[in-house]
Amino acid sequence: MEMKTIENMSKSSGSAAYEISDFKMLERVLRDSIKEPVTVAIACAHDYESLKAIFKAEDEGLADYLLLGIKPEIINLAERLHKEGACSQKQLDELIGRIVHCENGEEAAVKAVEAIRSGKAQVLFKGIMQTKTLLKEVVNKDRGLGTGSLMSSVVLLDVPKYHKIFAVTDPGMVMYPDLSDKVDLVKNAEKLMTSFGYEAVKVAGICAIEVVNEKMPETVDAARIEEMSTAGELGRVTFQGPLSMDVAMNKEMAEHKKTFGSVAGNADVLLVPSIATGNVIVKSLMVLADAKMAGCVVGASCPIVLTSRSADFSERYYSILACALSASR
Repeated sequence: MEMKTIENMSKSSGSAAYEISDFKMLERVLRDSIKEPVTVAIACAHDYESLKAIFKAEDEGLADYLLLGIKPEIINLAERLHKEGACSQKQLDELIGRIVHCENGEEAAVKAVEAIRSGKAQVLFKGIMQTKTLLKEVVNKDRGLGTGSLMSSVVLLDVPKYHKIFAVTDPGMVMYPDLSDKVDLVKNAEKLMTSFGYEAVKVAGICAIEVVNEKMPETVDAARIEEMSTAGELGRVTFQGPLSMDVAMNKEMAEHKKTFGSVAGNADVLLVPSIATGNVIVKSLMVLADAKMAGCVVGASCPIVLTSRSADFSERYYSILACALSASR
């Protein structure tokens, strides 16, 4: 039986439809796709928004959790959330058995990674701590989570004006990817999107223009990756580039600029030339277009939730679901 893709679900009709007008398409797709909960290890879990997000995911049967951090602070926050109705009595009663007390971020990072390596947890989550503190332990050659692959950030976005969920890579890990890095970014994003039901991922090489210009190296890289895609070197990925943002995301604009292809106006993934470009795209869509997002770091031995310390509850919740779904596939 042919797998039902998210793209098709977003266009279908009936009781199981994910309508374009449904602003909660991201949440519904993630929730409906998770068949079995996985355990999330939260490093420095003494954080209000992180606890609120994981309590919701656990209450819905979508994730379990292990909390590593300052025990008294975790308990106080859980009691506050209980009073607010965001933590059930059952969760509060079971809380003590889920906490591993850690005095600082370094200890929490070590023990969270140990939980992944021992099989006690399948998703790593950065709570209220410095990103570099957690990543230092993740990339530790002796006791880390490295696989030999490039680790990269993939952000899923649900934008009301776009007809399906799409992704941006890399807005958070690889600062200035070279050609080899970009190929790895495409492969990492393809694996993640496949776990969400995409069968043939369409990737756009985002640049300022749609033609190759030797003075703009990102256009040269995009054209080379398209050649690799055409030659079948990227598996089932269809890559098109260079493409400007408007051409990649809007069919009418693509046709107006006489840029044709299966990716133009219908991209599943936007491959950006730098971390700054990706970061600006994601944050602009969130602030100005009311986009919902879920972030996932891939390439390690487990998916990693690596949201900003300023991330709100919904961003953390969606990211938990995205990583949980990836880990369960």
